[in-house]
Amino acid sequence: RIIRSYTVLPFVVRILNTRAAGVSLGGLLLAVWGAGTVGFALRDAICALRCAKRRRSFSLVRSEQAERVAAGFGSYRIAVSPQVAAPYVAGLFAPVIYLPCMQLSDGDMKLILRHEIQHIHSHDALAKLLFLSIEAIFWWNPLAHISLAEIDAILEVQCDAKLTALMDGEELREYMQSLLAVLRKLEPGHEREAPCRSALLGGRENTRQRFELMLSRGAQATKKKRGILCSVFAALFLLSYLVIVQPYST
Repeated sequence: RIIRSYTVLPFVVRILNTRAAGVSLGGLLLAVWGAGTVGFALRDAICALRCAKRRRSFSLVRSEQAERVAAGFGSYRIAVSPQVAAPYVAGLFAPVIYLPCMQLSDGDMKLILRHEIQHIHSHDALAKLLFLSIEAIFWWNPLAHISLAEIDAILEVQCDAKLTALMDGEELREYMQSLLAVLRKLEPGHEREAPCRSALLGGRENTRQRFELMLSRGAQATKKKRGILCSVFAALFLLSYLVIVQPYST
């Protein structure tokens, strides 16, 4: 269905077609948009290269505990280094689980590895790349920057939800205690590395919010209801393309 715009869109078109020195205002704005997108994309690429270079400089140590516990999960690449501030996963096509040198019980180590492996199974690296692309394309929109700023917290909440979905009360308590055991051993400022990876713990405030969500999971919508809600939003999004607003003049 075409909706005719007699005033607003024709006025906008006239403004965008205004020319100065042979260049239209619309063309100039498009050039600025493209330059901003290229700038943000280059910034992200440089950041990724710097982080990769830093990881290659890590001095790795062997952890018999990490190797023993990880063997029960299958074949995953694990790197332990004193230069790692907090557990995280890095790598898009060949993910590696990076662990700091810290003393943990086998139970805590198992839950921490389960958490990081869940990030791999959920393809969270691709999700973060998608959000980086959205920010680069829509750099002029504040919502794009706000969404990217919250992506680490969102991915951690999603990971918690998947891991704890079938846990009983005792298992959930053990999982939260394992997160706290790691948090107590982390050095201050570990969250500054967040642009380079998906953090296990993004600060005390984020951790508190995650715990509150896990404890209130019984009050959250069921998976079926969430699926229905997502389907409704997807249908509305698709239906919106059946309507086009066009400038019209008699």
